Amino acid sequence: MRILIVEDVVLVAERIAYLVKQTFPEPIARLDVALTYDQAAQSLAERPYDLVFLDLNLHGREGFGLIDPAASYRTVVITAHDGEAARAFDLGVFDFIRKPITEQRFALAVTRFLRAAQSPNRAVAYLAVKSRGRVDMVAVTDIDYIKAAKNHAEIVRRSGGSLLHEYNIQRVQALLPDDFLRVHRSYLVARGAITRLVNRGGGRYQAVLVSGSTIPVNRVSYRALQQRPANEDGP
Repeated sequence: MRILIVEDVVLVAERIAYLVKQTFPEPIARLDVALTYDQAAQSLAERPYDLVFLDLNLHGREGFGLIDPAASYRTVVITAHDGEAARAFDLGVFDFIRKPITEQRFALAVTRFLRAAQSPNRAVAYLAVKSRGRVDMVAVTDIDYIKAAKNHAEIVRRSGGSLLHEYNIQRVQALLPDDFLRVHRSYLVARGAITRLVNRGGGRYQAVLVSGSTIPVNRVSYRALQQRPANEDGP
């Protein structure tokens, strides 16, 4: 495991390094610390990393320029400014930890990272739902399905309720893991959330989700989803 800590306050950088050593179950092959924006940029250009812990305020210089959505490493932002969460997640960061850092929250981020590292998909842990001047952080695992709502997208949660994202369904899909499928022009759902398919006859198809919800599926998606192990009911 190769990790870079980007933090301009030495004491905070040392605490993050301590938490890394205490939290990761495997030996750390490389643990670097960059105290300035330029040091971080140089390290990222010269060395490969698996994970970067990034402060967004580096001696008055924004750390957003160090976030690369196409990079092979994942980025966990650590900052005291909650208002930066939406922008950070839009840029593809993996997780967002608010200062002051607690051991429990840090351990949770590491656990999510280790689980995601076992998956071929690059994914974020949360979706920042921006609507009417506020930001709600929705865990990707809490998304039941997403429904188009004109120029917006309705995020329906497994835990109950829904939120209206200011983006349309196509733009929201671009922020989510690859296993979120557009099964209908108005519906988006994680492949693993589908428990069975239903053929209602007359060219009407449905998917039954883990939550018990039922959403429509178009013919092309119905046929494609039949290729995966799943139960199928007739009309």
